[in-house]
Amino acid sequence: MGAAADLGPVYYLGLIAYGIHLFSQARRVRIDDPAKALRLFRSNAFAGLILMMAILVGMRLPLSI
Repeated sequence: MGAAADLGPVYYLGLIAYGIHLFSQARRVRIDDPAKALRLFRSNAFAGLILMMAILVGMRLPLSI
């Protein structure tokens, strides 16, 4: 997807950060702790911010530099 959109290498670094964030959430979630699950769910806003910034910065610094 990033290559088709001509997004720069910063996009891929952001995509890695996004994946690490989601993986970290999946490892920490506990079904028997609803308060913690809710905190992790709310941190998805941060995950969305990471992905959005990766796309925006990738658009500003395309591969064709």
